[in-house]
Amino acid sequence: MEIINTSCSKIIIQNDGLVYVEYLKAAKMTLVEQEENLEQLLLRKKELSGLFIINFSNILSFTPKARKFVLDSRVNEITRATAVLIGSPLSKLLANILIKKTNTLFPLQAFTDRTKAELWLKSI
Repeated sequence: MEIINTSCSKIIIQNDGLVYVEYLKAAKMTLVEQEENLEQLLLRKKELSGLFIINFSNILSFTPKARKFVLDSRVNEITRATAVLIGSPLSKLLANILIKKTNTLFPLQAFTDRTKAELWLKSI
C-alpha cells in the first residue's frame, strides 16, 4: 500500500491496485488540484488497476473546469471505472444527474457506501 499526500487530498494505492482518493475537509477543487493528483497517479501508472474510489463528501466546491477534467485523455489512460462516494442520498441523486450528463469513456457511478462501491468496481 502506498499513501500520497497532495495539497487537497490523500491518495491511497492499495496492494491490489485499487485507488482510493479522499479529499481534505473543505477542499476547493480547481483544475490545479486535479492536475496535481493526476500527475502523482501518472508517475505510478504501472501500479494502478484502473479502478478508483473517489470520496467527494468533504469537498466544499468544485469548479466546472475541474468537473470536466474527468474527460481528459490522460484520465482515460489510467481509468477502467470510477466509484464516487457522496455524503448523503440527496447528494447522490444530484451526482447521478451530473454523471449522466458526463460522457466518460469508463463506467462512473455514485455511492453513499464504500463497501458497495468496492463490490461494484470488482464486478467490472
